Amino acid sequence: KWLEANPDHDNLVVVTHGVASRILRGLYGGLAFEDAIRLEVVRDAVFQLSNGRITKLVAVNGKS
Repeated sequence: KWLEANPDHDNLVVVTHGVASRILRGLYGGLAFEDAIRLEVVRDAVFQLSNGRITKLVAVNGKS
């Protein structure tokens, strides 16, 4: 459903594993490895990396 709601993106990367998500967000945010590996991992949200910002998008009432 989330991918269907975002059809206009030219560049889209979706990561589902915790460690990969932490590392990608850390690299994007310029964090040291030690800080990146401690980033939050959630199963009910998506992290959007865009325009230099990292935004946590959470589903409301089970809908994204």
